[in-house]
Amino acid sequence: MNKNQESTTAHPSTEDEAGYEAQMQEGQTLFDASDYLSAEQAFTRALEASRSRYGEHHQAVLNAYFWIGQSQMQAEKYTEAESVFRTRLPIAQSLYGESHYEVATAWHMIGRACLSDSRFSEAEASFEKSLAVFKSLEIEGGQDEMLALKILGFCQLRAGKNAEAEKHFRQELAIAESLYGNAHQEVADAWNLLGQSQLGSGNNSEAETSFRKSVDLFEGLHSEPHPHVMAAWRWLGHSQRNSGKHADAETSSKKWLSLGRSLHGADHEEVADAWLCLGRSQTELGKYIEAEASLRNALTRAEAVDGKESISVCTSLGFLGESQLKAGKHADAEATFIQRLALSTALYGEGHSLVGDALNMLGRAQQGAGKQAQAIDSFEKALAVYRVACGENSRPTLWAWSWLGSSQDAAGRNAAAEASFMKQLSVAQALYGENHDEVLNAWHNLGRLQLRGGRTTESEASFKKVLTIAEVCYEIGRA
Repeated sequence: MNKNQESTTAHPSTEDEAGYEAQMQEGQTLFDASDYLSAEQAFTRALEASRSRYGEHHQAVLNAYFWIGQSQMQAEKYTEAESVFRTRLPIAQSLYGESHYEVATAWHMIGRACLSDSRFSEAEASFEKSLAVFKSLEIEGGQDEMLALKILGFCQLRAGKNAEAEKHFRQELAIAESLYGNAHQEVADAWNLLGQSQLGSGNNSEAETSFRKSVDLFEGLHSEPHPHVMAAWRWLGHSQRNSGKHADAETSSKKWLSLGRSLHGADHEEVADAWLCLGRSQTELGKYIEAEASLRNALTRAEAVDGKESISVCTSLGFLGESQLKAGKHADAEATFIQRLALSTALYGEGHSLVGDALNMLGRAQQGAGKQAQAIDSFEKALAVYRVACGENSRPTLWAWSWLGSSQDAAGRNAAAEASFMKQLSVAQALYGENHDEVLNAWHNLGRLQLRGGRTTESEASFKKVLTIAEVCYEIGRA
């Protein structure tokens, strides 16, 4: 793991030895200059010289393989790098046995190659072996174990194994604090990673506490705008928004935005994301004028950074339209969702669930504007997409039946509305059983429709179902 590691064994001065040293020095110079392809070639020549002089099993061979693999990693040739590191591993094992720093390093580098190639299961297995070797060396609690825990946890975080990641980040944090005290970059970073694992597990309150510690530490370490401070504010805002603390999230997003603009200028993905999250928080706070301005800024930045036909632009259009819809600006929302639908279809194809989402939101805007015929058409198209892309008994399909029924009801198409609400009920029961909010909502829709149609007996039965479910879900009427 140390880029300066070299053999301490003295060797006779020979042509091969001189060639090895010269090629290693040339490779290092090229590597430091970021010319990784040329560096790989120089290190390969060093490997050939060392194998000619010493055979396959020697520290010089290990060194050459290490730097060939490192050069390939920097050049994003991850499969080739993994192959080199796997070739290096048995040489280290034959030279030093299973419990040695070189063996731990070999497993670590295999893991990094797999992680960079998004092969999380293989990466995790390699990092676990690296960590086990470090522990067997009886040097627990040191920088190497801390790094092994950090990279293992990060691998698990990327794989969605948040509970396992949290365990390893807590261990990393304890070592970092024992090595450096409480005010250190490694400690701040450990708090940030711990928060990410907690956020992934849905433990938003714990995540907010961890991110707050990370923010405080990073700000104490950096008096000038710094990427780590910016990232800490970003993660803190995410946890606050997930907890429904939108005023706090708005403050954090403003901090994130200010730092992003200082570090990167106006047109950068960090700035676009910050505008987007700021606008989402302002929408939830009912600050619709400010929200629309923020979300339009997010849209402009996304177009500048990624192009007008990009996923980030599609995402920005979606949140802008939702904000306009909540503000009651149905015509503006309809226009925005028409743009989003066209872009979603171009990006994902007509049968993708995100196209269903775009159709569903378009229908809601049309419904709000009183355009029930157009809304019904949009909801029917969304439903057709969801039934194929998500399945008959899925949450998107459930909600599409509900929205379709509400527009049919508003258009006076009572029989069609009742059929839609019955489908809503059936899907909700299949997903959640009898006692659930979604089932209650379906019975409520049916009851209201039946009551307006003068079918009081059926309506009464439906509302009794609503009351029964409410008693179970909310303990209404219980002593």
